[in-house]
Amino acid sequence: MHLAGDIGGTKTLLGLFTPDRGPRHPVELAALASRDFRSAGALLGQFLDGRKIDGATFGVAGAVLNDGAWGPNLPWKIVRTELRRALGGTPVRLLNDLEAIATFVPELESGDLVVLAEGVPTEHGPIGVIAPGTGIGQAMLLWGRGGYRAVASEAGHVDFASNTALQDDYLAFLRAFAYDLTRPVDKDQREHVEYVPSQVVTEYFRFRFRDHGGHPVCGILYPSAALDGGRSCVLFAGHEDFTDDWTFGRPSPLPLELLQDRIIRRAVDTSVPADA
Repeated sequence: MHLAGDIGGTKTLLGLFTPDRGPRHPVELAALASRDFRSAGALLGQFLDGRKIDGATFGVAGAVLNDGAWGPNLPWKIVRTELRRALGGTPVRLLNDLEAIATFVPELESGDLVVLAEGVPTEHGPIGVIAPGTGIGQAMLLWGRGGYRAVASEAGHVDFASNTALQDDYLAFLRAFAYDLTRPVDKDQREHVEYVPSQVVTEYFRFRFRDHGGHPVCGILYPSAALDGGRSCVLFAGHEDFTDDWTFGRPSPLPLELLQDRIIRRAVDTSVPADA
């Protein structure tokens, strides 16, 4: 029995297949919310519930490089060796999700298709594959020796493009906000009221904003003012969130776990030299 999956930023689709039933008649299908699990291994473990498989193949919503995948919409990094370990040593293959979809396109039958615009197909011509989801995935099929070959891409990760005057205002606001947020604070013992708008928007992100799954965000990343090309991180947490006992009324190890698992710490010396 083979496990196949489409691991996305919002949900993960999983299916069990056998050679006698073929790819069109799965033994079981399931859809799980990706962000409900700490890791891909935990998600797969719940689905399999102890069942043994002979192999696994996963399409991942991100670039597959160096035996792993990390995409901007994925809740965790996916490493092939870690998945293999979580599955008890079962062989695992990772593909870009659009590469996986494109691979099956030549196998589609007329009943699988809906014509959106009539046209005349070119024999052995290139085929584009577009998949709107949490992101907009794109791939292509090129004809070569032995048939079509799927080519993955991350072409869906493009810059924000405004199309209306209102969207122009949105873009101008985001640029101004990013500029204000990254400005260094002068240590001159004065109150800097120009930072109030940034504080208000940050409070909105902390207390009101929710992601596609309805979950609150735990912090924000923004360009560093002290390190060229670096990033700064602000965690949305108070004193009570950084204790595992009842000192502040309740234990909350979540921010500590975030620090350990998701933040790459880099020390930046922002002090002024003595001879400056």
